[in-house]
Amino acid sequence: MTGTAEILRVKSHPVGLWTVLELAGELDVAGLPALHRRVDEICAVCAPPRLVIDMTAVTFMDSCGLSGLVRCWQRVGGLQGRFVLVGLRPRVVRVLDITGMRRAFETYDSLEEFTRS
Repeated sequence: MTGTAEILRVKSHPVGLWTVLELAGELDVAGLPALHRRVDEICAVCAPPRLVIDMTAVTFMDSCGLSGLVRCWQRVGGLQGRFVLVGLRPRVVRVLDITGMRRAFETYDSLEEFTRS
């Protein structure tokens, strides 16, 4: 975590039938309301939701951030949707590896790699 709290910024845009949420900043307890709000909005209008979380600009993620991702993954999965993570930075990968959650998520190195698959 940095010395000054960095608010998580969440932008969305469509890519085909998918909604891409671009996250920027720190994915921790302070940023979770913004993420959850956007995921809930998408789940309310897309059936089934197809969601890509682009984490290229995430500078930090702690256990609260991981818990938030799991909640989003479960929400989308509960609606028979698909949830994908792209652009994982080494610090984020480390948290996912330590907890064993990297195997649970569908991941790609970049949005471009995902769209080519």
